[in-house]
Amino acid sequence: MEYILLCLTAWFLGFAPTLGIYVAVPSTMLMGLDPISTIIWAGIGNFLPIPLLVYFYDQFTKVEWIKKRLEALKQHRFRKQVKEYGAYMVLVTTPFIGTWVIGVLARAFGMGKTKLFASSAISIAAYSIVFAALTKMGADFVK
Repeated sequence: MEYILLCLTAWFLGFAPTLGIYVAVPSTMLMGLDPISTIIWAGIGNFLPIPLLVYFYDQFTKVEWIKKRLEALKQHRFRKQVKEYGAYMVLVTTPFIGTWVIGVLARAFGMGKTKLFASSAISIAAYSIVFAALTKMGADFVK
């Protein structure tokens, strides 16, 4: 039962818009969840906003105030960089600005679903592994 609670905690912390893998990976590892489970569950939680935002984007745009904000985003100064660098931009920026923001920006800027899914999944997996390794090294150092 404790394992399931820790997995759900990792998933929830990964899914939460302001927390992400920065908090999910170290905190659940320090709570006692093994690194592999932490990476998997925090990664799934962190990745889930991408398909949700992609598939429900059209429903979001039906809400007038959201539609206005998304239209304003289409004129954003980073639009050119996202168009030009696409998947590379997502790979690098996902952990820094979050999957929720990346999902909305990439969709608003017209990035394809496959590119967005693949690049964000790779980014989340890579950064989760890095955070898990750093947490493991730090926890071992403190012992």
